[in-house]
Amino acid sequence: PGLINEVGQEAVTKQIFTGLVRYKPDLTVEPALAEKWEASPDAKTYTFTLKDTKWSDGTAVTAADFEYAIKRMLDPKFASTYAHFLYDLKGAEAFNGALGTKNKPKQADDATLAKLRDAVGVKALDARTLKFDLENPASYFLSLLAQGNVSPIKKDVVEKFGDKWTEPGNIISNGPFLLKSWAPGSKITLERNPNYFDTRPTLDRIEITFITDDATAYAAYRNGELDISSNIPDALVQQIRQDSSLSKDILQDNTLRTTFLGFDVKAKPFDDKRVRQAFQMALDTKTLNDKVLNGIHTPAKSFIPLGMPGFQPEIGFDFNPAKARQLLAEAGYPDGKGLPKVTAMYATSTANKLRMEYIQAQIKENLGIDIELENVEGKSFGARLVSDPAPMFFLGFASDYPHPNNWLRVAWGEIGSGVNFSQWSNTGFDDLVRKAAAEPDQKRQLDMYAQAQKILVDDAPALWMYFQGRFRLVKPWVKGLKTTPQDPQVGAYFWKDLQIAAH
Repeated sequence: PGLINEVGQEAVTKQIFTGLVRYKPDLTVEPALAEKWEASPDAKTYTFTLKDTKWSDGTAVTAADFEYAIKRMLDPKFASTYAHFLYDLKGAEAFNGALGTKNKPKQADDATLAKLRDAVGVKALDARTLKFDLENPASYFLSLLAQGNVSPIKKDVVEKFGDKWTEPGNIISNGPFLLKSWAPGSKITLERNPNYFDTRPTLDRIEITFITDDATAYAAYRNGELDISSNIPDALVQQIRQDSSLSKDILQDNTLRTTFLGFDVKAKPFDDKRVRQAFQMALDTKTLNDKVLNGIHTPAKSFIPLGMPGFQPEIGFDFNPAKARQLLAEAGYPDGKGLPKVTAMYATSTANKLRMEYIQAQIKENLGIDIELENVEGKSFGARLVSDPAPMFFLGFASDYPHPNNWLRVAWGEIGSGVNFSQWSNTGFDDLVRKAAAEPDQKRQLDMYAQAQKILVDDAPALWMYFQGRFRLVKPWVKGLKTTPQDPQVGAYFWKDLQIAAH
């Protein structure tokens, strides 16, 4: 679980592992394996008492299983991309950063690493008591503990099987379902866990099929091979809405996700924020949503999405081609003349191609600039972002936990990579989000995050496109589906409560 870095992995992990707390439909947290917890008066220490629960092999889940999992995630040799989530713990950043980075490596021997590991602020006091010590108060801390990547792990199983410990037949877990089979890139089959601590799951089995092409997935839904669809091809949305039968299957709502085009701010021409602002003002996001994307999404002028604490509808740049051309001229590129070649890369898909071609046409029409589009096969896209990003790149960010800290400090701040492949930094921004994270007063905290997002939006390290909506199809025999705007997959936090009616 400590290596989770995308929503599909999170969706599966939440079925086979259960942590201390979990989300309710309103995205507040409730106890899961935790029987209770107490916070110190200064909100810097949390002490959890665990329920008496069992692993799938019948052995007891203990506080030591959590301590091991969290310190494993922070181990610099483990190289978890989301280890920075846990930097609020005392000593976490020092341990995780002990070997430096690829560009700035450090040396640390095993004895030093062991000492740093022991100093991390998570300790099993006994089999059922777990204590966390934080550097500063963190109002979002319980939400962090609801993430799949801080699930408990059995140390003896990892040590016995090594890298193969998560394979069917080896893995020992504690969630509502067990991993029965796994054909990478094809299908995962989960079966009910008879040792699950809570209400017995209503389903005997869940089959998760991996289909990368939206049209193929839609055909599978029409053929009865899927009970819940994946993304629906843009060209079919209006047809489905007008279909007397399929229209009854529609699930449409908002999500806590923002789609944008990132800029490489370290290279010309996007090292000049006037160019970045010009590109933002040259894109008609309302027409993009209404005409190209079937009105499913909400045009964006900022990063924190609709429905999140910290959403600021009043900030950002409006569509203004004349002002965009003025800014471009002020930056030394009148009518785009003299502008270095601009390439925009995106992960290969029909939907992404449609969006990028619209943006390409808008920038040509409103700024006189030709953008070259580069589609990159999905499996290689992430590696390209890290090693050799194009001057522009199509990307999105989905909420890990419903708090501005996730969207500003984690995504764009000093503590983690998030989506900051733009290599953007701003000391004023970093100072505000650092102070906000430690601020116990909610109003003052949100004011600081608001100031920080204004800096982010004005500096324009990305071209904000839209806050993502969700348009899916669900068979009428799927009962008890509960969704949240943060779902890693439709209803995934509550698949254990689903029912399949006779049909």
